[in-house]
Amino acid sequence: MIRNPSICLLAFAGAALSAGSASAGSIPFKSETFPLERNLAFELDAPGAVRANVEVFGRDLGEGTKFELATDEHGLITGGIYVPPGEGRQVTVIAFDAKGSAIYKGETLIDISKELTPEFDVPLTGGELKDPPQARFGSQLLTAGIVGAGDLIKVQLTLKDPLGNNVPYSPDDLFWELPDGFPEIKYSCFGDAACILEWKPTLEQQAIYFCLQIRPRACVSSMHDFTGPYRFVATGRAHTCAITKDDDIFCWGNNWTGQLGAPTTRTCQLSDCSLVPIAIQCPSGEVCKFRALAAGGDHTCAVDTAGKAWCWGEDGTYATGESSLGKLPKFALRQVPAWTPLGARADFVAIDTNIGHTCALTAAQDVFCWGGNYKGELGWPSSINQGTPLATMVQSGNKYKSVVTGDLHSCAIQVNGLLDCWGDNGAFQLTGNTNPALFITVNSKIPLLTGKTVTRVAAGQTSTCAENSDNNTVCWGKPSRNVSNTARSPGFVALAASSATSLATEVDDCGLGYQNCAQTCLTDGSGDLLCRNWVASAVPGPLGKMKKPWTDFGIDYTQTDVGPTHACAVTSNFDIWCWGMNDFGQFGTGVFSSTDTFEPKVRTNH
Repeated sequence: MIRNPSICLLAFAGAALSAGSASAGSIPFKSETFPLERNLAFELDAPGAVRANVEVFGRDLGEGTKFELATDEHGLITGGIYVPPGEGRQVTVIAFDAKGSAIYKGETLIDISKELTPEFDVPLTGGELKDPPQARFGSQLLTAGIVGAGDLIKVQLTLKDPLGNNVPYSPDDLFWELPDGFPEIKYSCFGDAACILEWKPTLEQQAIYFCLQIRPRACVSSMHDFTGPYRFVATGRAHTCAITKDDDIFCWGNNWTGQLGAPTTRTCQLSDCSLVPIAIQCPSGEVCKFRALAAGGDHTCAVDTAGKAWCWGEDGTYATGESSLGKLPKFALRQVPAWTPLGARADFVAIDTNIGHTCALTAAQDVFCWGGNYKGELGWPSSINQGTPLATMVQSGNKYKSVVTGDLHSCAIQVNGLLDCWGDNGAFQLTGNTNPALFITVNSKIPLLTGKTVTRVAAGQTSTCAENSDNNTVCWGKPSRNVSNTARSPGFVALAASSATSLATEVDDCGLGYQNCAQTCLTDGSGDLLCRNWVASAVPGPLGKMKKPWTDFGIDYTQTDVGPTHACAVTSNFDIWCWGMNDFGQFGTGVFSSTDTFEPKVRTNH
């Protein structure tokens, strides 16, 4: 999966638009996508090369297609090409010097997807280089459209990777310009990204242009500053951690077991804590940049950009890997190594953890788990009775694209969209009904999942939620381990047509006493945050929209996570808003209190 995109665009990206009646008129404003007219990005950094020819051949392409690409302002040969989708495309690259001599050449066979093609390289031969250059190809899909109506409209961008997942990107990566006319939105440069599109104005954009011509002032203005550093948040029992736009990790809140990843001197309720975000301390010589993060109980786990899994806090708990036996400080990061059955080192890309166990996804789309295994939560097959600190591969024979962990169960989405769950089913958290199997594909067991694929999944201590291919979110299980079985549900609709961009559920005190209910939250494609408390004494209802505590309509929610005492959400402004309990400083605002807040009111900045 391509991550951390650097997008170089001429656009109205993310700007707030105020169009008067002359601009709107009777034209309906709706969201549209730009046509994908160039479906592959190209980049080549080769000494002495000033241009390159890319030729594509296929049995159904006749004489094939040919593109000539030149160097950009950075000295790279870049561009966008269109390759008709199909199998067995022969891609040939020839690079030329300033005299017109061919100095590098290479070719490969590749299948081109009808939608998004994962990044691939074409090695080039020629010259006397120790490390021959490689031409890079790949695609991500950027869709954009105008949303709103009347006097309040805006441009909204969404970037999707080759698996169809939303990818965060920084507005700092965009080149902002208010043009006299409508410039062409070009393909991006490769900043670990490949985003290709070409833009032609729709009726909506033409209406805005008309507004620009007749109004005495511009119809487009930016209404806020992008000041926050955070792109992802994770909540534990009473601590919070977040990944910044620069792939660093900061943590705050309770640090009794070292879950903040660094020493602290402040005390909250007789426990070590930090009321403000602090940077974790990485082992010497490690990359210390991260692609994934999870917080569970009183520990934290993450995956760095080199594919290594790390955990800290609760040294000696199997969920954090092998104990250092007191040789390391409790806050020290400890690597959790993993090897495939063939002896290859696992390269992790995602991770999730709860109270007693942790699971992580590899680049090869395998799932590894470690920690307690009292109910089979580490996967199948397994002969481990109690648990293990060693990462063990889930040998189901399936490949996966995401994994989540509850208290005593785990779930993972197969690459084909089927959902596997394993472990404890005492609260119906696996199948929504009684089932003795410890490992089962659950689609046919859950209302709204039958005959559908799953696009997103979340697991709490005793409940599970998933979004299906129709963008409906459904949850099942029960709100808490400590309530009667009559509170169990075989499946209920959390929100119809949610189009979730993130999904989280967890046992929460909900202001009613610890573990008396579950809180489920999601962020959706419209930038809203929707949540609902599920209490044992009531039938769960649909999720409700949480009020945005700001007046700028250009800021949206992008991602959320729910913990046992508090929840947090990230915004497109790259700051974090939290609600719930702040008794250990888990809001990160510099203060702590025993007041329970029920809506996002407190912003963490850095």
